Amino acid sequence: MITVTRSLLCQVRSVLRRTGVAKSKSSHPEIIFRAANDGLRIQILTDQLAIEYHHAGQFDVQELVVPSELLVAAEGRTADLVTLQSHGPGRATASWADQGIPQELELVSNARADFAAGFPAMP
Repeated sequence: MITVTRSLLCQVRSVLRRTGVAKSKSSHPEIIFRAANDGLRIQILTDQLAIEYHHAGQFDVQELVVPSELLVAAEGRTADLVTLQSHGPGRATASWADQGIPQELELVSNARADFAAGFPAMP
């Protein structure tokens, strides 16, 4: 299970808009959430660019690949939490509360099994 704030998802979506990725109707990138002992990394990989956000801290080791529709559905301006739960390769659920009303979104990733391994290493 990985937990992030709705405001963080809003910031990630804002970065996508600034890069032009969100404007392309044919481009719906997958998002990689990597939790590890050194922190949480949110990574986005397209044919033309790679974006990474790193939040320092200690997390249980886990990796999820979800479609970018998560950003549209769950973003917000609050610090309310969004919980991402894996249900096997390519399948996850996101749950959060919107003005006190519980929300849940089934997420299915169409990414190849080795998609996350293709993210470039830091120089």
